[in-house]
Amino acid sequence: MNPKCKVVPLPLLALAGLLCITLDAVSQASGNCDWVGGTDNSWHTAANWNCDQHNNTPGATDAVVIAPGGTVEVQVAAAADAWSLELGIDDGSSPHPEDHQLVTTVDDVTLTIGEGGVTVRQTGYMLLGQGEVSGGIGSQPALRANLASAGTVLVHGRLFPRNATITANVVLDEPAIGGARGALQARGWNVIHGQLHVVSGFLQPVVPAGFYGSGAPHLLVVDNDLIVENGSSVQLFADPGPITEAAIAVDGGVFDLRGGLTTSSFSSAYAMPFEIDAVLVNTGVMRSRLSRPPGLRFSGPEGAVHQNSGTIEVGALLSSDTENDAVDGFGLVVEPGRSLHNTGQITIHRLRSAEGAVANTDGGVIVDASEVAGPDTFTLGFAGPQAVEIEVTNAGTIERLHMTWHGEDHADAALETSIAGTNYWWELAATTADDNPASGELALSLPRLNPNVPRVCRHQESPPAWDCLPTTFDAGHATVTGLTTLSAWAVADLLDAVFHDRFEATTP
Repeated sequence: MNPKCKVVPLPLLALAGLLCITLDAVSQASGNCDWVGGTDNSWHTAANWNCDQHNNTPGATDAVVIAPGGTVEVQVAAAADAWSLELGIDDGSSPHPEDHQLVTTVDDVTLTIGEGGVTVRQTGYMLLGQGEVSGGIGSQPALRANLASAGTVLVHGRLFPRNATITANVVLDEPAIGGARGALQARGWNVIHGQLHVVSGFLQPVVPAGFYGSGAPHLLVVDNDLIVENGSSVQLFADPGPITEAAIAVDGGVFDLRGGLTTSSFSSAYAMPFEIDAVLVNTGVMRSRLSRPPGLRFSGPEGAVHQNSGTIEVGALLSSDTENDAVDGFGLVVEPGRSLHNTGQITIHRLRSAEGAVANTDGGVIVDASEVAGPDTFTLGFAGPQAVEIEVTNAGTIERLHMTWHGEDHADAALETSIAGTNYWWELAATTADDNPASGELALSLPRLNPNVPRVCRHQESPPAWDCLPTTFDAGHATVTGLTTLSAWAVADLLDAVFHDRFEATTP
């Protein structure tokens, strides 16, 4: 092996192969190569270039500029090198004009750039790989591509990876003169070995109807963070077809969302939510639109604690939706072994089916917290039928309320047969600002998640037991009053309506 070469292995899920990046990269270019064209569209034709140090195609010590006066498509059909690559010009235009294009045209081709990095300016369009091949699905393999850059890949124009691997830090931004912002649209299976930072721009993972390559996320960031700044956006698109893997995955880093995330679709809906396979820190806005597709699924590594101090809205009514567009499906799902800690706002609404409105399934944990400044009614969890409501009539020493929603039976559920099998319980706490136990005067309303007569039961730690309190209820919630503290609670499922009066229940 070349001792000056660093071999970067690619995960099997990400497109097999090896990239070689020179460790003692040239610190500056020794020559310049400008695209003039006129012979054909090939990068590999020497006559298409005006190089000031030689008469060949660009090499590893050349600063390359592709920005002729007219439109051009430069085709890369074999391994190519440069110290830096500048594609297009910044002219303050909006939207992107795409006058200067660079495309890869064969399978598994590698473009290696040195410390000068890559700049895709506003008129630039870089297409790496190919997601769909003419002739019908399955007729030919995908065209994969590799971009390895020792410097940053800065995008003011468009970067379209299609079954591609990018080994570099990638920044989407707008130039100082303003105009269009950087855009990255990922189709097929794509891997970025580096930080992906959306300073000012658009990130669009697309789930296509026909795709190629081994099973992997549509956009995977490895050992680095995905950061989306305030004012920038992530748009999850879906063509009709199976969503078999996560739309976004971050392996070894954090998905830091400060801007906005929305789900949309090119055409018809698909009933599986987009999966975010990353540790999520959301201080921005996440919206899964009402009809296409219907939900969000949070995964990430075992033990992941997702953080939301912004807004999450599932079933959002956007400009092109109506109430009649509601579809069946999940709302918000937290995978087992993971948790979502919420100090912001989560709203789930407008989903057609009862199952679609259930926000937590299969053992995932959702945590919510709310500050208490005095008597008030506090909603923890999700506005609407899934809300936990706590009415504080006298705050006493209470300064904070906490809720953890478990999508499974309590470990002691069998001690009260009417609780076993309901698959939900809530761990509630009233604390001081320092999270020490606190007390006051409270009333608790828990979601009524079954059609039978409910009763609210409090778990007793020692000895383990359930204390089922007098309960009133309406169509959506079961309520107990006269509380001073909070602990673990469940809603029992009383089957026999003969016992209504025993538990002081009122019919809906």
